[in-house]
Amino acid sequence: TRIDNSVLTLVPAVNAGRGVARWTVTATNQSGTLGEVAGEGAPPLEISLPLKTTNLNEMATGGNITVRMAVQDVRGQELSLTGEPVTVTFIQTSQRMAEKQDVRVQEKYALILFDFDSDAISVGNEKIVSTIVTRMGELPEATAEIVGHSDNIGKEEYNIKLSERRALAVYKVITAAFAEDQGERIRHRGVGPNEPLYDNTTPEARAFNRTVTITLEYLAEN
Repeated sequence: TRIDNSVLTLVPAVNAGRGVARWTVTATNQSGTLGEVAGEGAPPLEISLPLKTTNLNEMATGGNITVRMAVQDVRGQELSLTGEPVTVTFIQTSQRMAEKQDVRVQEKYALILFDFDSDAISVGNEKIVSTIVTRMGELPEATAEIVGHSDNIGKEEYNIKLSERRALAVYKVITAAFAEDQGERIRHRGVGPNEPLYDNTTPEARAFNRTVTITLEYLAEN
């Protein structure tokens, strides 16, 4: 019994106006805490979180891994957010050998935030989009799905249209970076408040739902 990767890699995007005092990242599943890493000051661009791997069967049966990041600024204000669950796949060697050698990979980005009732891309968000464009240039076979989101304030029909405008704004920036027509390689849609990334119960969560997510998908060889 072995684990393919004993380290989770996180790429945080933290912007604290008054500076970050300390941060903590924790990985858990139904069995308990699998790993934790913490630091002071601004978090690094990439965080490696080693997982406890002494009992792999327990990890495999413990369900998805939940990763939570808690950040505190220098004035003591705290924000704690949970990302999408990390799926753990428990697979027999014979089944692995029978699979195709090509593996479908997904890279998901949920970093582009908008002001309330706005579809304008800020200068900071333009830099984020530029990073994704660069990544797409490195992966010429990758497809991209751009999904616009909104909070739940106001009428659903209006929010869906607002989310569509947000997705379209990002779509236009990305496609403008390529000389040739991308055809079906890049798709965009808006879901309004219907597929929230956060629960919309706090002002902070609603702000994070005013976003566009981008998923790059491509085949990579084992």
